[in-house]
Amino acid sequence: VQEHITDLLAAGIPRTTIAAMAHVDIANLFDIESASPAHKIYPATMNKILAVDADLDFVPGHLFVTARGVQRRIRALAARGWTLDEIARRLEWTDARRENIHNVERVHAWVHQTLSALYEEIWNTEPPAATLAECAIRDRTIRRAQRMGWAPPMAWDDIDNDEAPEAVEADPDLVDEVAVELALQGHRVNLSAAERGVVIARGTELGMSAEELAERVQRCSRTVHRRRQPKVAAA
Repeated sequence: VQEHITDLLAAGIPRTTIAAMAHVDIANLFDIESASPAHKIYPATMNKILAVDADLDFVPGHLFVTARGVQRRIRALAARGWTLDEIARRLEWTDARRENIHNVERVHAWVHQTLSALYEEIWNTEPPAATLAECAIRDRTIRRAQRMGWAPPMAWDDIDNDEAPEAVEADPDLVDEVAVELALQGHRVNLSAAERGVVIARGTELGMSAEELAERVQRCSRTVHRRRQPKVAAA
């Protein structure tokens, strides 16, 4: 039982929530935690505590859970260009909840659960970018996430329980298709060497000049000429 309580706490379920879900007194829970391994408890109490699931999706919506998963998801979505305003609009959050979400330690379980569902729906999609204003907001959000070092969705294995992102260091040969498309559209994006090569190759196929591509990849035109020279020779 002590080990199970430890696992529940590590999963982000506070003691008050554990006690409420198990229908035991919080003082009783503290006593069990601090007791010696030889201490005995009633089987009914044991069964009620062991029945509490560590999955935050099973916590009743009115009880509290850690804000860790909510905050990580918001930051991961920001790395894809999704703003907190857009997320809050879709979830119908109040202004107060939106403004305080990065500063709280706990949230109601329903906040975690509804955001988790939205995250599964949009994590691999692009945010609204139908107008120049929306494109500018998306680009600004991505740049801020990069400055803050926020991990994108693909960097997490278990976003709720990992101690840190597993893919903090990007594969130099990995190409972010979103970054490539943004660059081709004329937005300023931090590109890896591999991504610059893809932008130059695709831009060449689209008939862009070396000067245009130099602006896209933030390099001089000589670099563009040098990078696409093998393709010209092969053609």
